[in-house]
Amino acid sequence: NYNFRKNAAADFKMRDGKHLYHADHKNLLTTAASALSKTSLSDMRKLGRKFKTLDGNFMNIMWNTLVVPEELGTLAEELLINTILATQTNNTNSFQGQYGFRIEPRLSVVSQTAWYAFTNQLAAFEYAYLAGEEGMYTEVNQSTNIDGMEILVRKDFGAGFTDERGSARAAGA
Repeated sequence: NYNFRKNAAADFKMRDGKHLYHADHKNLLTTAASALSKTSLSDMRKLGRKFKTLDGNFMNIMWNTLVVPEELGTLAEELLINTILATQTNNTNSFQGQYGFRIEPRLSVVSQTAWYAFTNQLAAFEYAYLAGEEGMYTEVNQSTNIDGMEILVRKDFGAGFTDERGSARAAGA
């Protein structure tokens, strides 16, 4: 429900007026069992598989990236990277290699326990340029006051989340 500007959280809502992560969007785990664990990873996997297209067909979304605040970094590594040699079947890691993950310290501004899942199966983000400004805008200023020139460069670019099914959030209890 937040975007970040200057490391502070700002509220964000979708076109339907509801938060990006909302129970009506079916992309939110909120129970006490949503704390990062093997069980909650399994619940998140099930959540993605239940997403439906606009005409009601199952999409079977599979998450490929998890994003966690720095407080959950070590736990995420333990859950997602197999650091033991499995000599017994109960030592294997069913999530190894399924997810990439990123540790994002700005998430701690909102919650130190919430974590997020993203998929690349659908275009959930949209990015756009100002009309006619797809490239870098440069301006060169010659000056007689200094021995040299000044080059100004800017890029007009915008991005936003357009499909709430491309991501899910676990509150993390």
